[in-house]
Amino acid sequence: MTPAAIDLALVLAGDGGIDAFAYANALSLGLEGLPAAHRPATHAALLARGFRGEDLWLYMVGEAEGPDGEDVGQLEATYSLLTGDESGWCLAVRDRRGETIANAVLELGPQGKGVVWWLEVKPESRRRGLGRALFRQARRRLAKLGAEQVLLFVDHDDPAKRAHRPAIALYESEGFRAVDRIWSYQRGERLQAAPRERR
Repeated sequence: MTPAAIDLALVLAGDGGIDAFAYANALSLGLEGLPAAHRPATHAALLARGFRGEDLWLYMVGEAEGPDGEDVGQLEATYSLLTGDESGWCLAVRDRRGETIANAVLELGPQGKGVVWWLEVKPESRRRGLGRALFRQARRRLAKLGAEQVLLFVDHDDPAKRAHRPAIALYESEGFRAVDRIWSYQRGERLQAAPRERR
């Protein structure tokens, strides 16, 4: 995005708020944002024109074929199709009672790239190696579907609610490296819809 394009967008927005590189929500499949290190001129131009930037995501990359490792053990692991074209999957791990204790959402994207959008282990099931086993199984699944690389987007927008250092340490120990940070920007205030009258 050129400085001239930013200036034009500001003129067209008038007094209203304007978002740049915003995402719909943190859980939607697909990510929109600016990889600031790869686009430093756009990042600088937005900040110079009064946009407030938020560093929301750590962008990590690694190989799909990871080290061999154990599966999730004696627990039941099932894959559920999320998309009609077989590109999106949910891997759920259940305990012996059938309760979901861990899950991962993965997608095969274009050009041999897979994405692990979400990986979570319930607090009471952590610190037993389940996260590592689940991550390796998700990578193997993506490799089997044709991925050569796996991308991760680790949110760090609210460190008070969620400490992501253990997850980042896990991914780094599996050979993943941070390649950028994903930013979102806003200038001015968003227009609020008028409240509806109750009848």
